[in-house]
Amino acid sequence: LLHDGEIIFLDISTTNIEVAKLLKTSGLSLTVVTNMVDVMLAMAGDDHSRLIFIGGTFSEGCDGFVGALANREIARYHYDKAFLGVVGLDLARGSATTYTPEDATTKETILQHSADSYLLLETRKVGKESTCAYTDLRDVHAVITEKELDAAAKAQLKARGIAAL
Repeated sequence: LLHDGEIIFLDISTTNIEVAKLLKTSGLSLTVVTNMVDVMLAMAGDDHSRLIFIGGTFSEGCDGFVGALANREIARYHYDKAFLGVVGLDLARGSATTYTPEDATTKETILQHSADSYLLLETRKVGKESTCAYTDLRDVHAVITEKELDAAAKAQLKARGIAAL
C-alpha cells in the first residue's frame, strides 16, 4: 500500500507500533507523522524515512497526544495515507469507535486531512463498540485485519464499498 515519497500518519494504536517496526526495516523513504510515543520510538533511527512527532495534550491511557493542540498541528499537513486504530468496529451502525472524545476528535482531524484512510484492527474488535464514534465507515478506504474476516463481516463492508484487507 505504501510507496517512496508518501506522507503517512500512524495514529494512536498498538497495531501501528507493529506497522512502525515493519516500516523501519522496509527501506521505504517516507515521511511518517505520528502522535503516539511508542510509534515514535519504534521509528527512531530509521535512516530512510523522515519522522514528524505531533504534540498536544498527553493522554496517559493512549500513550499519545490528542486534543486541540494536536489537532491544529495535524491539520498543517496533507497525508497520502492514514492508518488509524480502532477500539470497536460496529458494522451494523457503520462506525469505528475509540475510548475518549479527545481521541475521537483527533482521529477525525487526521481523516479530514488524508487522501486515503485505513482502519487497523484485530478481528476480535469487529462487532464491538466503545465510548466514542469517530468515523462513518463510508469515509474510509479499507479495513485491515491480522487475519481474514468472516464472510458476513466482509459482505457488510463490501455493501458499504469498503475493502477488507
